[in-house]
Amino acid sequence: MAEETNTINISDVHATAETRALFANPRDTKADEVRFGQQHVTDEAISETTTHGDVYEMTGKYPAVFGWDAGLVLEGREKPGNGSDQQANAAALANEIAKADELGAIVTISAHWSNPKTGGNYDDTTRIARELLPGGEYSGRFNTMLDGIAAVAEQSKRADGTQIPIIFRPLHENTGNWFWWGATHATADEYKELFRYTVNYLRDIKGVHNFLYAYSPDGTLDGDANAYLKTYPGDGYVDVLGYDTYDRDNTKDDASTWLEPVMKDMKMLNDEASKRGKIVAFTEFGRSDERGFKKDTPTKDKQFFTEVRDALSKDAPNTAYMMTWANFGGSGSNFQAYTPWKGQDAEPEFVQFANSSDKLMASPENVDYSSAPAVTARPGIARIVTPVNSERVTTNTIPVRVKVDDVNIGKLKFDNTDKAPYTNATAVVTDHKDADGNFVTVPLTYTCNGYLTGTLDLDKAGIAHNNATLRLTPRIMLNDGTLLKSPDGTDGTMEIKLGEAASGGGKRHRRFQFL
Repeated sequence: MAEETNTINISDVHATAETRALFANPRDTKADEVRFGQQHVTDEAISETTTHGDVYEMTGKYPAVFGWDAGLVLEGREKPGNGSDQQANAAALANEIAKADELGAIVTISAHWSNPKTGGNYDDTTRIARELLPGGEYSGRFNTMLDGIAAVAEQSKRADGTQIPIIFRPLHENTGNWFWWGATHATADEYKELFRYTVNYLRDIKGVHNFLYAYSPDGTLDGDANAYLKTYPGDGYVDVLGYDTYDRDNTKDDASTWLEPVMKDMKMLNDEASKRGKIVAFTEFGRSDERGFKKDTPTKDKQFFTEVRDALSKDAPNTAYMMTWANFGGSGSNFQAYTPWKGQDAEPEFVQFANSSDKLMASPENVDYSSAPAVTARPGIARIVTPVNSERVTTNTIPVRVKVDDVNIGKLKFDNTDKAPYTNATAVVTDHKDADGNFVTVPLTYTCNGYLTGTLDLDKAGIAHNNATLRLTPRIMLNDGTLLKSPDGTDGTMEIKLGEAASGGGKRHRRFQFL
């Protein structure tokens, strides 16, 4: 683990003191200090006699991490949501978050968002990612969904009015193909930009400063850091390096075969988090399908949770928490239980696990946010938001948007500084030369919230729509001449394709519009 420091590499330089403390405490987790977490700890259970959840009825303790799916709660599809009133559901979830905090539990929320284009379920994989970015046809609808998340953050408070820090895990398991934001339905660049936009909107526009942001691809990845980081939005947008995967093979007597590739990945995450000064977490794991805990079938590998904890302590010792899913119950093949329950045959082993470390379960010390380190200074960054890298554009005029983060706008170099609007005639440079041999540039004007916007007119610039490619590079400078780099540390050059595809009669790609 990297040496503990007095500053933290957090995504929000304006994070509340409690949020900064929440970042530092899990980041500095040591071997054997991993926390146990579960989704819907108290409001879903298998036992018919519990009033505080299965884990509490078995152990007399609550998990150290409580989770909810804010996307489904806000739609009224999961507890404590009820009905379609987003504001009422946000208030209900905030109330439960306050209860969890009072019990000594860290809170994390995810979002199984419905498809904003079709209104279909989260597994409606109709392509939509580009259309959710600024100027996209459905960006307003996505903003409304984010407004609900912001309402949860704003209303989650302790009795003294202090906002409770929360780990938000949006757009999870993107390396799989089961969500509309998944690998076969959004390009790596679309995903990265959508994740960044989510953070920008909540943090910079809605003023949410009590969130940490978790990035959690699905496994397994053969320990390949490049595969994990292929869709990584950047350190300026992520606080928790997470990972999701489940054990589904019930032919084995223990978890060793499943754990071998999983721990290879977790070790890689541990190393990456240490290098970056970030938190590492097993953000979602468990036994599912035939491997799940059953009512009438003897449990194989009753020591499962202990085995996972011990493997993490050995191979990924800085893992902050290990989070399993909810005991939703149900019937037949739809039955879901991710922990044992009172009277289930693996109960004794789970109780033994829960009692094996004080760190596993909720406690006042777990949510002691009194020590808040300062934020590590970070240089400003600039990136082209739209168009998206590798996008095909079929219109003559192309709206261009650049987002600047982590720097005061007053420090940016503009052509005029006496009065608004502030403009930069060479804010974006193309690789196409005009008649005089100069590279065509795109003038941008500062609008608000760190965005600079402008329009590239291909005809006026003498750029043909002949299925060629065009490169765009942001050139945003500080007053002292420092050129801002992109989130990945490069000059931010991206490439678009112009005109209709040469053959195949494929679908037309989106037409840009300002909204």
